[in-house]
Amino acid sequence: MNNNKLSLYVSKLTNKYGLELKSSGTSKCLCEYIENIVFNVVSISAIISFINDCSTINNNTLNIVSSYIKENCDNSQIKGGGGSIVMSSEFYGTDSGRYNPSNNQSDILPIDFNQGIARNQIGGGKDKSPFVAVVKDIISYYKLKASSVIINRIVKIIENYLDCLMRLLKNTSKGKITSAFIKKTIKANK
Repeated sequence: MNNNKLSLYVSKLTNKYGLELKSSGTSKCLCEYIENIVFNVVSISAIISFINDCSTINNNTLNIVSSYIKENCDNSQIKGGGGSIVMSSEFYGTDSGRYNPSNNQSDILPIDFNQGIARNQIGGGKDKSPFVAVVKDIISYYKLKASSVIINRIVKIIENYLDCLMRLLKNTSKGKITSAFIKKTIKANK
């Protein structure tokens, strides 16, 4: 696995969950465990495919893998937080005054005929997961096939598991996280 991309991914994860790693050695330890998790999830999928005498990883296989991970990951850890959906008052039939000619704000999407741009990009694209290439490599190592939809689903399973792990580390840590704490947490929650 590309260590630079994985290090950046670990940095984003720790920032997202507000985790403070004690040293670069702790970050390296976490990267190694993440590499193992990726390999194990894809390998479990491959083994289930082999048991079913199938040369492709399919949705049924991933349903088994996903249910196994959800069963072994505390439900409070795997579920993401969420709030209520907030709709504008116009949705409920009440005029808020936001959508009328007198509320003229600067146009953030002007057309630039000289540059040939009809609309500027408003937001950035979604970051690509560093796991896609690795999952493809492991699948080809096992001489199996998987569609891009299946590969993306495997990546999503891995990311959900990592979210669960990060929440567990956050909820059980008392201060800076050390390599020993990561090893102990993972060993206790296999």
